[in-house]
Amino acid sequence: MNHTREDKPADDHVKTALEVSCGVLMTLELIRTRVSDAGAEAPSARALLELAIESLREVIAELRLT
Repeated sequence: MNHTREDKPADDHVKTALEVSCGVLMTLELIRTRVSDAGAEAPSARALLELAIESLREVIAELRLT
């Protein structure tokens, strides 16, 4: 049976959001590592990546509390 967005339990939505958020966090951290390894002279890009990573960590923490 395929679930549609409307008939999926709320817990399933939270679990899906948590899984996707964790995947995005891992991707952002990989990008940050590659930017740092490349020695890119883009401090603003690094700062934006740090902000995105921290924000995503906060989202994951909130989802886990749910």
